[in-house]
Amino acid sequence: MMNEFERHIRGIQEILEQIDLDYSRMIFYQNKVRRPMTYPQVLREKFDEFAYLMVEKLKNYEEQCRSYHENSINDIKKFSLTKD
Repeated sequence: MMNEFERHIRGIQEILEQIDLDYSRMIFYQNKVRRPMTYPQVLREKFDEFAYLMVEKLKNYEEQCRSYHENSINDIKKFSLTKD
């Protein structure tokens, strides 16, 4: 029967084995060579899709910034009014 110390050691071994497997997978996929797309139509379609998504993300980010700024100003106004 394993005592508590041995169980902890086994648990650490299992975690280390999992980390090693994850690291091995990561190295494998990092070393795979990606072939570039060579079809002009595919490149254009992917770029258009990418550009559209980036514009949408930037619009969303701008809206979040404006909202945060507005809320910050309102909080400052509330704080300054309650101090008086």
